[in-house]
Amino acid sequence: MKNILFIGYYFEPYPGVGAKRISYWVNELNRVSNGEFFPTIITATVPTIEVANKTSKFNLIFLADDKKPIFNRYINFDPGYSWYFALKEYLDSLDHFKYECVVLSGNPFLHFYISRYLKIRFKTKIILDFRDPFANNPLFINSILIKKLIKKKLEQLYISYADLVISVNKYCLSLLEINDNSKLLIIENGYDERVISELKPINIDIEYVNFIYTGKISIGRSPKFFLDIVNSNKSFKVHYFGEDSLLLPLHENIIDHSYKSYRDVLSYINACDFCIVISSGLTFESTTKVFDYIALSKPIIVFSSNLIIEGSLYDLSESYKDIYFFNSINSEFLAFIANFKPKDISLDPINYSRLNGLKILINNIKNVTG
Repeated sequence: MKNILFIGYYFEPYPGVGAKRISYWVNELNRVSNGEFFPTIITATVPTIEVANKTSKFNLIFLADDKKPIFNRYINFDPGYSWYFALKEYLDSLDHFKYECVVLSGNPFLHFYISRYLKIRFKTKIILDFRDPFANNPLFINSILIKKLIKKKLEQLYISYADLVISVNKYCLSLLEINDNSKLLIIENGYDERVISELKPINIDIEYVNFIYTGKISIGRSPKFFLDIVNSNKSFKVHYFGEDSLLLPLHENIIDHSYKSYRDVLSYINACDFCIVISSGLTFESTTKVFDYIALSKPIIVFSSNLIIEGSLYDLSESYKDIYFFNSINSEFLAFIANFKPKDISLDPINYSRLNGLKILINNIKNVTG
């Protein structure tokens, strides 16, 4: 059995999407690899008793993010910066390093600098899972130039010590500061197949056309132009799940469910008529929620300010035909809803699961460790 070390600032029970991928990998690695690999996770997330007791699945090392350098008092750094010092102190204390490979997970990203230390001192294999772009994220085009340049140099440094670099799609990989394509690997996020079979029935008012929108409300991804239609069409009802309830317009047909468990959200997705994705329209943009929608064979409506004709979401529509793109709420959209007939989708959703992504990771861990 080979020992694999995972390093992630966020881990379960942290509810955000940043913890979902690494939490799944760590929980399922030993089982899916048929006992070939056993994981240890180092995290800054305080574990619950339930998580700490999963010793048959993984070892857990909690390192508090409490090594705050003096700079952090005056400059708002990525939290990975201060956590790096806790990681370094812990690794310095080790007399023996038993791990064949280390998988580092972002976001945050500044603790990726520990890859240099790991490679030089322990000669271990390094896998960096960026998920999303770090230095060249198009959503942050207004960043200060010097900040952009520093992030580029850091990303180049991180990658120089990596044996493998992962992101969620080819567009994200193309934004990374790397020239060696042999190091690149795509692992999409996917849905959690362990939960899909355990959904509970949800009673919703079938007199309405029920839409569901899950996730953040942010600049470039505002659902306002979709939610405004509710004011003029009383037959629509929107179910919102997320942490940005205060940004929702007040209306009787917008139901704020706030933050719910993954299982509860999936149950509502299963009950609703249409699933909504609000996109910035940028090609690199992928969204975890779309895989939940696909797993439940739901029709997906993607809104963006510019009509999407390329990119990660558009690529998905090549294999999953029940995705529809709109750049405004107009008579065409209303006619689409009124005349909609769901397509007969015959595909195996397991290809969009986290299990499928973990199998890809396992095969590549085998390749880099030999």
